Amino acid sequence: MRKQNILFAFVLGLLLSSCNPYSPISSGSTKSITTITNNETTSNQPNNSSSSILPSTSNDQLLTSSSTTNNTPKERYIYDGYYHWKNLSGVEDEIENYNPHNYVEGKCVDCGYIEVSNEYLTFEEVDEGTYGVKGCNEEAVEITIPYFYENKEVVAILDKAFYEHKSITSIVITTNVTSIGTEAFFNCYLINVYYEGTIEDWCNIKINNRFSTPMRYGAHFYMLDHNNLYQEVTKIKIPNTITTIGNSQFCGFNNITEIIIPNSITNIGNSAFEDCKSLTSIEIPSSVTSIGNSAFEDCWSLASVEIPSSVTSIGGFAFCDCRALINIEIPNSVTRIENGTFNDCKSLKTIEIPNSVVSIGKWAFIGCRSLTSIEIPNSVTNIEFRAFYGCTSLTSIVIPSSVKYIGERAFEECTSLTIYCEEKIQPGTWDLKWNSFNCPVVWGYKGE
Repeated sequence: MRKQNILFAFVLGLLLSSCNPYSPISSGSTKSITTITNNETTSNQPNNSSSSILPSTSNDQLLTSSSTTNNTPKERYIYDGYYHWKNLSGVEDEIENYNPHNYVEGKCVDCGYIEVSNEYLTFEEVDEGTYGVKGCNEEAVEITIPYFYENKEVVAILDKAFYEHKSITSIVITTNVTSIGTEAFFNCYLINVYYEGTIEDWCNIKINNRFSTPMRYGAHFYMLDHNNLYQEVTKIKIPNTITTIGNSQFCGFNNITEIIIPNSITNIGNSAFEDCKSLTSIEIPSSVTSIGNSAFEDCWSLASVEIPSSVTSIGGFAFCDCRALINIEIPNSVTRIENGTFNDCKSLKTIEIPNSVVSIGKWAFIGCRSLTSIEIPNSVTNIEFRAFYGCTSLTSIVIPSSVKYIGERAFEECTSLTIYCEEKIQPGTWDLKWNSFNCPVVWGYKGE
């Protein structure tokens, strides 16, 4: 019986689609759903009028990979951008009353769905079967990315689509969007970003760079919860179906306080959690092998992080400006401290560099004004330009004879520092301005 009902619904949908050219079915695509009870609409999107539909919010919402319930009561409608239907009460996957929307003045009189207006948007064909949003006019304030344009699915927000459109206050991103182009939301100060999919769906969107994400300058991010109500996201649990956290995936999620990373993750991409200013701690599982450039940059509240021994690469500026970070231990699987890795970690007091590290990059510890001590192992051969610039609390440092190069101004503005060198005289391979700040130097140091 179930199979017969499903087959009937599928055939009926195809017949309706062929009769109504404005209501296509996109096979294989997942649409978000909205429920209506007693003729009261719980909308899955703000409209494009001057008055917004404000969602319910919750500061304790923990969102996972599922945002809908399987069994919808019979009296409730479910809909996507073109059709509405009802599930049989308590029976999964069996539907009835599958019909296209019946619009009157932009609203379906049967289910209450609000029609998406494309009047503010421009489009460009991505390939033969899909479109991307190319831009919008200056009058746009509240925008919804439509499912379809000219009967073709809209799958992308293209490069610079909303570049410096400062009038836009909110946007609804639908589940058919799979990529967001370069600088798509640069200088676009959104108040609310609404996403119709799940955390798993969001993790599968390709975000080109840190200025692509709508949250780079956005304030609040909402997703549908299990009751199909928009909730502000403050906690994230990444499902174990995801293996890589992509570049800039959660960049700018300022209100996130907790992120749970499963042991399915092997790579944390560039700027993955950059600018998550409310994130206080994070546990990186032992499945992770690399942490990308700027992965946790500007996480101002991040006070503790444990890097497992599985990690072999920590990118440049990975923890730059983590102002609350007090101490951190680098595993002996890491061979390089890249440029700016701990730049401006103003609270960092201690750090242990393992004897696997051979190079300390440019600006690696610049501005770490609370750093009181650091031990450089005899595996290190290079200390680059301004590596310890402005470490005003650092009182002593021992340079082992293994160090063959120290870059210009490596210890500039280290006002309390005495340098102890194992070499008896300055090696010719060191930059002539390595100690341009004239910190006191003890040559031929043999240890205590």
